[in-house]
Amino acid sequence: MVVYVSTWGDPSGWFEVEYKRPDKEIKSFSTISTYDNASKIILIVQDSVLTPQSKPKNKVAENCSKLKTPSDYESWVNKVKEYISCIVENALNKEAANKTRIIVIPAVGKINDFNYGKIELKERELPSYLYAYIVETLLVQKLYEELKDADDDEIVLDTTHGVNYLPIIVFRVLYNLTSLLDLKFKVINYVPTNLYKEYTYMEIFKREEKKNTFDLTQINVGLSDDPIKRIIIKSLKLNAP
Repeated sequence: MVVYVSTWGDPSGWFEVEYKRPDKEIKSFSTISTYDNASKIILIVQDSVLTPQSKPKNKVAENCSKLKTPSDYESWVNKVKEYISCIVENALNKEAANKTRIIVIPAVGKINDFNYGKIELKERELPSYLYAYIVETLLVQKLYEELKDADDDEIVLDTTHGVNYLPIIVFRVLYNLTSLLDLKFKVINYVPTNLYKEYTYMEIFKREEKKNTFDLTQINVGLSDDPIKRIIIKSLKLNAP
């Protein structure tokens, strides 16, 4: 079976095109429709999706976006999930929509007069690279919860819908998690063969054999303030006994 993971940007700007896979052709406004038979669908979206920079071109997204402005961040995240769920229900059949999980992560930057991810410190703003660590840590936790019970599944990461730093961070997390959980892993993208009309399936990365190893070189020793933990992490990275 396949667990389909996709990074989503702003669906309000998507329009209907022909998506061509080797085994099927589907007309839809999202590549999610090409994996409606997946055992689980996981969408990773930014909290900024509620504030598109331009007027929606996608009628489904426009209808789904008619939500009241949330009063706090927890409500904001819930509204993001509600908005994305509404779009998914229009792209998939009910059974597939019920298998969909949505992970909301913090955006960074100013989008449509909203400042995202801006944390003021005493003398300066929080360095941008720390946001990447925060997002990556969040994704490790959320994706592990979704994948820990996967049984001999292949994890497919679809990066067609972008956006920004999402694909590279999600790839890093899934590369290591699938190694740790002993799962097959593949990255795909639909590339334009006839711009705005037809997009064709392409495999970007594939690991067919199971690989029960974990890349510890990506662990940052400096992230831990505990000296004992720092020694353990450094020993693991150096493959020390």
